[in-house]
Amino acid sequence: MSFRYGRRTSGFSLVELLVVIGIIVLLIAILLPVVNRIRAISRSTKCLANLQQWGHSYEMYLNANNNKPISEVDGAGHLRWWEVLSPYNDNVRTSLLCPDAYEPRAGAPVPDGDKAWISWGSAFAAWRAASKWSSGRVFGNDYFGSYCINAWTFHHRPRNMQQLYIRFPARQAARIPLLGDSMAVWAVPTTGDPVPTNLIDPERDARGGIGGYCIDRHQMAVNVVFLDGHGEHVPLAGLWQLKWTENSVPRDVVVPTP
Repeated sequence: MSFRYGRRTSGFSLVELLVVIGIIVLLIAILLPVVNRIRAISRSTKCLANLQQWGHSYEMYLNANNNKPISEVDGAGHLRWWEVLSPYNDNVRTSLLCPDAYEPRAGAPVPDGDKAWISWGSAFAAWRAASKWSSGRVFGNDYFGSYCINAWTFHHRPRNMQQLYIRFPARQAARIPLLGDSMAVWAVPTTGDPVPTNLIDPERDARGGIGGYCIDRHQMAVNVVFLDGHGEHVPLAGLWQLKWTENSVPRDVVVPTP
């Protein structure tokens, strides 16, 4: 008498399939934050490269103008700082935008004819700006950007504020911010400025100072390029340690956690 034994069919059992799926889900849960972190670092690196490009443009401008900084308002019209530096930057529009804030704030109004029109950005939204003659004729173009210039590096010096403007050639240039991640086009920061409580969209009274830079754009830090041309990834509390004005005094602050 002979017996025939049945053969085991090939493939996974239901239990084995569920175990494999569970392992895959676990690996994705572990790797996804790592991948997102790598992407965030890549965007921040690109942002810092943009700022360093503007830093080099500023150095070339100084060399071509006998070390005289740019003015708040150019004599030819209402030129913004990026328009003044544009002859030294071949990639103006792209290099104005941080990869983490490359779209303007949703619902931002279109230019309305004012000679100095601007809208605010935020930690993850670009600002929007346009320049026009007082007659209403368009002089500049509509621009989007994510970076802010330290207005104390401008040439224009009102008599009652001369002690704040950076003197050129600048001392401690490696500590003087020129441009950085911000929600504004330009700011007049001082180390006495308040710390904003909202790190995504700072309160109105904080926007025009260090508070405009104090945004959670790059993991509780922002990118800054300094007058000597080097760039840094600066933690938000460290912004109050920098030399924003000629007579800045470093100050310790506590920044709210997200």
